[in-house]
Amino acid sequence: MRLVIDCNGLAYKSVYAMSELSFKKNPTGVIYGFLEQIYLLAEKFNTNQFVFCWDSRRSYRKLDCKTYKNRKIDEDKTDIIKKAHEQFFEMRKNVLPQMGFRNVYHQTGYEADDLIAWCVARFPDEYIIVSKDNDLLQLLSANKYAPISIYNFSNIVTANDFTKKYGLEPYQWATVKSLAGCTSDTVQGIPGIGTETAVKYLNNALKDGKAKQKIESEEGKKIARETLNLVALPYYGDEQINIKRPVKDEFYSLDFMDVFKEYGFNSFLIDEKFDKWRKVFQLNKGRK
Repeated sequence: MRLVIDCNGLAYKSVYAMSELSFKKNPTGVIYGFLEQIYLLAEKFNTNQFVFCWDSRRSYRKLDCKTYKNRKIDEDKTDIIKKAHEQFFEMRKNVLPQMGFRNVYHQTGYEADDLIAWCVARFPDEYIIVSKDNDLLQLLSANKYAPISIYNFSNIVTANDFTKKYGLEPYQWATVKSLAGCTSDTVQGIPGIGTETAVKYLNNALKDGKAKQKIESEEGKKIARETLNLVALPYYGDEQINIKRPVKDEFYSLDFMDVFKEYGFNSFLIDEKFDKWRKVFQLNKGRK
């Protein structure tokens, strides 16, 4: 079983909580918090097999839709966000590979969601996607050969859970979003149509009236088509997604220790704590 990590989402959990942590004058709080979360996830699900998917700073979606994720950033938080993104890069390029993680995915123009979608649909395995992003609900039935579930830090959601709640198949979630839009991504849906109304419509339970007329109007259909292109996973940009099938990872004690020392994470090196890292990640002796 593999955990597929929406890395930017997980990393942001530590951006403000640990913004003061540094080592040799370099910010390290996000890296520390991220690794601590990875340890807790490995322990919780009894696996050391991970796939890490990172957002690209450049976006094909933004080229097609100028308002996509057009969010205002508080000027007081600009410096914190800049330092956080520097640590994102450090984790992707150095920290995770040095520790022995080989399934680290990133591709210019695409978001983590797109890489997650490509991976779970094309490379059958028992996956648990770790993310709070409900856009990913559409992936619960993305591969008929292997189970996919989502851990949203509160509970685990399966395809059956989704169908019981909404009366739809998971792949229809993209259509729901195309009608209702997505406020978190600043994607506009059909004006006046929310998620509940969209779900009712797709279940043929929406009564005749203004809402139904809006959805079935030519303007409504046009908006839904344009929005679906943004919310359906994966997005198809100018270049095809090019990631390889996940491989089995093996880990070594000295590789983990080297990283913890390099970034000043002494609490991870305490004998009792490191023994837990060794057990959870099944660390071999020495280094690779």
